[in-house]
Amino acid sequence: MALPARDDGKSATEASSRQAVGSRQPTSANSSLIRASDSDSYVSVIGETPSNPMSDEAKLTYSDYTVAWICPLEIEQIAALKMLDKIHPRLPQWVNDHNAYTFGSVQGHNIIVAGLPTTGNCSAATVVAQIRKTFPHLKFGLLVGIGGGVPTKTYAGPIRLGHIVVSEPVGQHSGAVQYDHGKAEAGTFMRTGFLAPAPN
Repeated sequence: MALPARDDGKSATEASSRQAVGSRQPTSANSSLIRASDSDSYVSVIGETPSNPMSDEAKLTYSDYTVAWICPLEIEQIAALKMLDKIHPRLPQWVNDHNAYTFGSVQGHNIIVAGLPTTGNCSAATVVAQIRKTFPHLKFGLLVGIGGGVPTKTYAGPIRLGHIVVSEPVGQHSGAVQYDHGKAEAGTFMRTGFLAPAPN
């Protein structure tokens, strides 16, 4: 597995943004290698050092990141990267963690952005499991999508491009509905359960 070499004049921000999209990086003769250490169980990233090694971002570790932002689609990941205030230097990659991360911050909150290799619950579960092992102090996990299942008309008015939709628990309902959590009955789709509500 290799990362594209940064000999083309691209900035570190552009490089990090490009590398974050997808779960695998192409291998080429001019690539900067990610190689396993002989004595440690992680992979060292070559050629991704910050311009100022003594900056605050250069001292961050896995434990400093408290928010995971997961993007199922590439277009969602591109939008997420545009919303980061800062792009942080990459950290050494654990051998058993196959996710591709972009490290950054928003309003002082350290965030990692990760994509999914494929859509679906199994892919998402695998990505989340690896994130939880790598980042021990995560407090929040966000799965931010394009809202393809959101209705165009609601009691509060129409939903238009650019609106942000956030669900919240109401009564016995958690506020989140798994699209395939139900059964077909008499020509309609009946929900048979709900996802767990968000923590207080």
